[in-house]
Amino acid sequence: MRKKVFVVWAVVALLMILIVVYLAVFGRALKQSENHFGIFLALPKAIFSSEAVAIDSEKYLARNITAFIKTMNAEGFTYVDQMGSGHFLEKDDIRYISSSQMYSSHFMTFTVPIAVSQSLVDTTNQVITTNPEWLKISQAIYDCEVVSIMRTHSRVVTAVLKDGRQLEAIEPELDNIMGMALQAEKKCGRIIMATE
Repeated sequence: MRKKVFVVWAVVALLMILIVVYLAVFGRALKQSENHFGIFLALPKAIFSSEAVAIDSEKYLARNITAFIKTMNAEGFTYVDQMGSGHFLEKDDIRYISSSQMYSSHFMTFTVPIAVSQSLVDTTNQVITTNPEWLKISQAIYDCEVVSIMRTHSRVVTAVLKDGRQLEAIEPELDNIMGMALQAEKKCGRIIMATE
């Protein structure tokens, strides 16, 4: 009987130690709006793996960018470039974007790559080659760097950044920019929007 009680107390003590260690390492990160339970389950594998680990169907957990790139390469993606927290990848001649965020000082989260439009059509129905400026505006919105947005009838979008710089691009479809700005308000606060 004493042996069973000792085993139960040992298991409880071990669980308490694990919880305290987890809170010590990730305590500040728990304030972020993440899937903490999914991260908790993915953490053991991420600690001992050199690749990123799926948290859920929308995010990965990795120790660093190298682990994420290794996982994406295994899934058939080619890593192209990074701009801020945006990571550009390609697969089957389609360009994708993934965003990263520090989860703690030891781990990062990455979104599942999302396809980005490869070509845009202007008002004369002429195909425009891939527009990296549109990707920069999209990433600036995601990174909460945009103060205001102006869109013309011809879908020319001008974004004013917090540091005073302006980015200009043609949006792929009418009102894309408005949807992105409204979605970013939850994370970044209100973005001033105007149309001509």
